[in-house]
Amino acid sequence: MRGACALLALLALAGCGRYGPPRPPGPADQVSFPRAFPQPTAAERAAEAERLRRAGLPVPPALLR
Repeated sequence: MRGACALLALLALAGCGRYGPPRPPGPADQVSFPRAFPQPTAAERAAEAERLRRAGLPVPPALLR
């Protein structure tokens, strides 16, 4: 019983995946955005919303912020 509990605790603590913070794939000198893609500016969001309106498509609420 102790062995099963120890095994269960070991598996629970082991987790899965790599240790440390997430890293983008590829060589470090060729990574353009090391953490996340930059957010579009207000002007870029407005231009995208206008393009969608002209095309007769619905504008997502995220572009209206």
